[in-house]
Amino acid sequence: MNILKPDFNNNMLKYYHKSAPLLIPSIVMSYAGYKLESKPLYCLSTVVMAPMMSFHSYISVSSVITDYVKPKNIAKICRTSNLSIHALATIGLYRHIYTQLI
Repeated sequence: MNILKPDFNNNMLKYYHKSAPLLIPSIVMSYAGYKLESKPLYCLSTVVMAPMMSFHSYISVSSVITDYVKPKNIAKICRTSNLSIHALATIGLYRHIYTQLI
């Protein structure tokens, strides 16, 4: 399995489609926890939401790269950047959650 091409992996696409109905409820729960100023609800819902949003965004962007970026060397740079940016965003969100708990 190539981590840079998740849109070619049937197992990853299966998880992508199965977890899609959970996106909106997790976003709503995280927003409600933020607005109600409930740290436990906000942190718990964001811990669930963060990897799911990152996973969905990563696979979606990878599909766009597959469809529109044809030169192989540029596509590889885009795929590496895609993985790096999504990993950094997820780590940053977890760091934010950690600072909320302190």
